Amino acid sequence: IAATHQCAASLPDRNSDCIQEKMTTMAAVTDLMWSMTAELAIFLVTLAFAFAISGASGVTARKQVKGKQCLKARPHPDEGGGCTSPTAAPEARPRAPSRRAVEAEAGKPAAPGADPKAARRVWKAAQLMESIIDGVREHPAARFAPSALEKYGELKAILEEDGIRVAEVERSGGCARQYTGLDLYSTLVLCISRSAKYFLIEGLLDDMAHFGVGRSLNFYESAMKQFAGQKQYHLALFLYDRLVLDGLQPSTVTCSCLISFAAEVGKYQCAIGFFKKLAAQSTPSIRAYMTVLRVYGKLQDWPSSMQTLRDMQTRRVPIDTFVVNVILATGVAADELNGVEALVAEMAGQRRSVLDIVSYNILVKGYAQRNDFENVMEVANRMRERGLVPSSITFNSIMDAAVRSHRITELWALLSEMRSTGLRPDKYTASILVKSLSASPQPLRIEGALQVLMEVNDVCDVALRSTLYHAIFEATAQTGSASLLERVFAQMRRVKVVPTVAMVRYL
Repeated sequence: IAATHQCAASLPDRNSDCIQEKMTTMAAVTDLMWSMTAELAIFLVTLAFAFAISGASGVTARKQVKGKQCLKARPHPDEGGGCTSPTAAPEARPRAPSRRAVEAEAGKPAAPGADPKAARRVWKAAQLMESIIDGVREHPAARFAPSALEKYGELKAILEEDGIRVAEVERSGGCARQYTGLDLYSTLVLCISRSAKYFLIEGLLDDMAHFGVGRSLNFYESAMKQFAGQKQYHLALFLYDRLVLDGLQPSTVTCSCLISFAAEVGKYQCAIGFFKKLAAQSTPSIRAYMTVLRVYGKLQDWPSSMQTLRDMQTRRVPIDTFVVNVILATGVAADELNGVEALVAEMAGQRRSVLDIVSYNILVKGYAQRNDFENVMEVANRMRERGLVPSSITFNSIMDAAVRSHRITELWALLSEMRSTGLRPDKYTASILVKSLSASPQPLRIEGALQVLMEVNDVCDVALRSTLYHAIFEATAQTGSASLLERVFAQMRRVKVVPTVAMVRYL
């Protein structure tokens, strides 16, 4: 337009009127075109928005349809699962289906007069059952166990309120997977074990009977294994009692384990009963034999121990050093030294002897308890003849026998022999030496005891160290030697033993 005005200005005056008229017409046409262009742009933008909104509505509708189909096939993740994966949670919780939907899922026609509300309750129970089992399988950590037990509380309330049995829930078709009531309760036993809520197990077994869920041998044995792994041996024994009430019999492996469970909780007669039942079915394992032999040891039952040994020999069960030593220890505890000597002689006469240094130490202990120092020394000589080297335990046992028999001179000779073999005194040696001072508090022996106390100072705890020094102070006081008392007191201060008020007054 500006260019037109410039051109018009350069034309002759006689044509100015015509040109002015044309210019006015062109300006009007230009204004009309700009107005139409703006309206057309607005129309196109509105049309684009309309298409976009229409497409989004269609996609949302398709997603909702697909979500409903998924929810119909699988429950909400909070109840045990999701549409696509354990972590994919739909936007809405599934609603209980109508009676027709439940019947269609179950694959059977509607029963005349069926209650839709009851059907929905059964469906909800099935959803809870599946959510418990799937949840525990997908979350093996212990933190999910309390949540599963809470959901079981909801499930149990539904079953009791409507009088529903678990078999009806299994047949309802509400579970995407074919879970059984035994699957549910096996999972709950695992939850009890993980959450350490052991007091719930009895009620859980009662629920199984109430809701018509049978208990199999595998269910009981699996539960016993879980509780034994948590050292809940009394619960494993409780499950055995329920197993018997259900008319079941444990396998040989379970029976062997029951011997250990009963022994761990101190039910020794039960352990013996389990062993006899196992022995009647098959040959017990060496572990079962060792367990029952230890039980006989606790009871100091020497005849039963020997009977078990003869049974092992009859069944050709290998007898090793551990078996013999357990039986020998039982004989010593029962003061059956004649029988113990006979067994030692029997085992020593075999082509491959199973006796070791521990076997002879047990025999030495038996004679030491009788204050029989001569027989103690005779056993020590037999030990050396068989090429066995005495240990610190051997020397301590012989020295203890010397103190009990008031053979104090031999005691200090044994200490010298012990040192000559390269063995160092230990806290048991120090206790034996200090104990001997009460009967014979001689200055040289007190000095020897002080030397041993310094050697074992690092292995003695505060209480034992205090007891030993107080005893040696009292023995020193009997000698009346002031210089020796000062030495004892100085060593007590060096090892940080606190003297009593009476000791300070005496000094």
